[in-house]
Amino acid sequence: MVLKKRVITALILIAIVIAALFYLPSIGFKIFTGFFILLAAWEWGHLIGCSSLWHKIGFCLAILLALFATNYAAPLWILGGSVVWWLVALGWMILYPKGADFWRQNQWLKYLLGFVMLLPAWYGVNYLHDRPQGPALVLLLLLIIWGADSGAYFAGRRWGKQKLAEKLSPKKTLQGVFGGLVTAFVLAAVCIYAAQLQLGQLPFVGILILFTVMLSIMGDLFESMLKRMQDVKDSGSLLPGHGGVLDRVDSLTAAAPGFALGVLFLAGF
Repeated sequence: MVLKKRVITALILIAIVIAALFYLPSIGFKIFTGFFILLAAWEWGHLIGCSSLWHKIGFCLAILLALFATNYAAPLWILGGSVVWWLVALGWMILYPKGADFWRQNQWLKYLLGFVMLLPAWYGVNYLHDRPQGPALVLLLLLIIWGADSGAYFAGRRWGKQKLAEKLSPKKTLQGVFGGLVTAFVLAAVCIYAAQLQLGQLPFVGILILFTVMLSIMGDLFESMLKRMQDVKDSGSLLPGHGGVLDRVDSLTAAAPGFALGVLFLAGF
């Protein structure tokens, strides 16, 4: 029953996202993606244990203002800064559960991380959408993430034995990661061929896909770590079978800016 709910919800979301991706103009797509970021920001308040309605509203308004501000920022700074942050986050995840007490005691840090995670994700997706062949580039990013997630889920269920990060997410396995990689590469190859995307030399494109998959896994694991530190199962309940919006975009928060940075470099700035 849970799997059925997941599949139905996923199909509806995919249809909505693809329609927005290919039929909305740039400003419309920015508003569309901004709406989902604001939903994720609201759920972030729940995730970090904020019980004040006004604090959540204030945080969402601050995120909204910051979204406008990012339009005046240099892509390299936002995208590159995000990748640097995720390297720091990787160290944090490796050291877990060290740092858990510091997290729980510093509410300002929790709000700050909301900005660090959500803003570059929105910026990265819209940076890609505004480029030549932009909708196809965003679709490629999404297929890599969806392929990595779905492939890992089914491969892990069928063959999973060796744990990837048991302290953070006990169900994730190395076999699942391999299955996710294979699925992501297959879907990416189909998308690149069908859309005739010109991304550069094949080895560099392969590295970019691998890099994006690794970042998507990090985004997923990082939210899992935060939920464990807050003793929360899901960020919300808006999406049947999936939890909240934040639970669906956790991989995107890391993968989108990383993939966009890779495209920026492949294009030679």
